[in-house]
Amino acid sequence: MSLQTLLLSVHLLGCVFGVGASTILDLRVVSLLGGRRVSGQDLAFVRLLSLFTRIGLLLLWLSGLCFLSRYWFSAPELLTNPKLHAKVAIVLTLTLNGLLVELFALPFLVRQRGRALFDGLPVQAQVGALIVGVVSATGWYGAFALGLLREWNFVVPATTILTGYSVLVTAGCCAAILARQVLYSPRSSRHHPFA
Repeated sequence: MSLQTLLLSVHLLGCVFGVGASTILDLRVVSLLGGRRVSGQDLAFVRLLSLFTRIGLLLLWLSGLCFLSRYWFSAPELLTNPKLHAKVAIVLTLTLNGLLVELFALPFLVRQRGRALFDGLPVQAQVGALIVGVVSATGWYGAFALGLLREWNFVVPATTILTGYSVLVTAGCCAAILARQVLYSPRSSRHHPFA
């Protein structure tokens, strides 16, 4: 197996881990929008999937930096590819968003154990949690798509790609906020009619 094939395998594995875990994690959280209380099983599931997401991100960075180093020494013209610049920007965004997930979203979910997802949480914090989820999903799928779209190499400007990405994130955030308005109905309130 050549070094190129090995790096590509690691890169694809990182993407598979990230896209898969992020998708299942988001679907699990969406299931909580119906008002079901956060259970210990939910938390265990989220912790496991978050681990796979972190591993995916780590594999993307390790293989990606190796690719960049190879380009630097053997084919520096490849470093001028605007699609590559956009992909790096999206993975950076995904990394920063991952820190927000670790520092705020996961601890928030742990605090909500036994309660409805947004029980006692201000609207701004609810919107923030939804945005973090949307940025994660959009970032993973964006990086995956850019890896596949070889015909965009040296053709589509980075600004065009990042503008499209921003539009998708904005549309996703609007859809998530609308879904929260339509779907969220905490069951805890049904058990406490006088609360």
